Amino acid sequence: MNETVLIVTALLDLGIVLVAYMLGREWLYVTIVVNLLLISILGAKLVSVFGFSTNSGNVFYAAVFFATVSLLYLSYYLAHERTVS
Repeated sequence: MNETVLIVTALLDLGIVLVAYMLGREWLYVTIVVNLLLISILGAKLVSVFGFSTNSGNVFYAAVFFATVSLLYLSYYLAHERTVS
C-alpha cells in the first residue's frame, strides 16, 4: 500500500512541476515553496517502502530538486533567447 502511495504522489507532484514549468517562472517558485512546506509538515513521518524505512518527505525533496533544475534551465533558455534575437 505504501508503495502505491509513493508512486502516485511522485507522479502527481512531478506532473505538477511540469505544468508549472509550462506556465512560467513564478509557478515554479510556487511549487518549490509548496513542496518545502510539505517537507516540513510530512518529513518526520517514517514509512516502510519496498522494505526500507524512509521518511515520507523524500518525494517532495525530489520535486524541489526537479523544480530548481527546471527553473535554472528556463532562466538559461530565456537569457540566451534574448541574446540571439
